[in-house]
Amino acid sequence: MAVVTSAANRNDHLELATVVDAVAPVKEPTGRPRKVRADKGDDYPPCRKAMSRRGIIARIARRVSSRPSAWVAIGT
Repeated sequence: MAVVTSAANRNDHLELATVVDAVAPVKEPTGRPRKVRADKGDDYPPCRKAMSRRGIIARIARRVSSRPSAWVAIGT
């Protein structure tokens, strides 16, 4: 587990690589996690590239949703 402190109102995806780098190795020689699961807030190409460069499989939920928005305009 790792904790990284950043400025208020900073998007989470900008800190993903920093948090992954802060994770301490659990057992040698593993070093880094092999897979990372993240939410839609981290679904950006730079996040996926950062994980790939580290040899980590990124399991990140896609931002695109097939569900209709809850904010549908209703005619009155």
